[in-house]
Amino acid sequence: MTSPSPNSTESGISTNVKSPSSPAEQGSVSKTTVTGIIVCAILLVVCGICGVIVFVVWRRKKMQRSEDTASRPVSDVALRYAALM
Repeated sequence: MTSPSPNSTESGISTNVKSPSSPAEQGSVSKTTVTGIIVCAILLVVCGICGVIVFVVWRRKKMQRSEDTASRPVSDVALRYAALM
């Protein structure tokens, strides 16, 4: 008769005995998590830059339209406004 192994009981049911993980493994972050965080940061920066570019272009077009309206003779602007009414 053989003696039971440390991972089994006398009834024949095996039990899992996990060895305690090292402190370095408990606090470490996986490479997949780090890669995901880096990808998210890059996407946020790119979207932020695109948003700033769109805002600047929109603002310049708006300023250009207001300058075009201001440079017209008053009668021309008044006639167009009256025609719309």
